[in-house]
Amino acid sequence: MLSVASGFTTYYGLSHFILPWIALIITIAIQSIIVICSLEVAGIHWKANRLRYLSVWCLCWSLSQHQLLFSYFKFYEVSQSETIRISRINEVRKDVDTYLAAILITKGDILKQQNSELEKATTDVTQALFRNACNKFRSE
Repeated sequence: MLSVASGFTTYYGLSHFILPWIALIITIAIQSIIVICSLEVAGIHWKANRLRYLSVWCLCWSLSQHQLLFSYFKFYEVSQSETIRISRINEVRKDVDTYLAAILITKGDILKQQNSELEKATTDVTQALFRNACNKFRSE
């Protein structure tokens, strides 16, 4: 059961870096070799074959280090889930604020343009009415 849990965390950590199906194959290989090394260590006598004993222990230690390295990502995510969530929310807020600021600037530019067009139209209408009134006054 411990091997399954350890395998899951190793798979989860590896899947951040490589394709999931490759991570699964590597995880199964690491777990299998660790189990085999554990059985070998149990069956080897230290004094009978020291070189074999040391090489099995070194292999087991090396694989355990790899497993711990990749398992750390799952443990980190679980322990820091609240911090990660808060930082993501803050990033979204920052992006939304930036977007809204850009919209406000664009809206201000559009309003300035519309106000200038409205002032020009008001001036044109006033001049047209004044000309019309002057023409009407001249014709009388």
